[in-house]
Amino acid sequence: MSEPTATTGAGSRDSDGVVTEKVTIELDRRTTTVPYSAGDTLLQTARMAGLAAPSSCETGSCATCMARLAQGSARML
Repeated sequence: MSEPTATTGAGSRDSDGVVTEKVTIELDRRTTTVPYSAGDTLLQTARMAGLAAPSSCETGSCATCMARLAQGSARML
């Protein structure tokens, strides 16, 4: 299994004024661009997109879900 990667895109405002972004996730040689909501983790975003991202502890402690960030920025929640 290849290591997941993520790329963030420019944000935009929806009709309610909420800033939304898109992230591109590459997992198992498949590239998917999906909406990202502030406060969600990349793991949650991948799962909402129907991707089977590897995970174990669900808190980021065990590093099973660790991914390489190809572009943009990210922070631990």
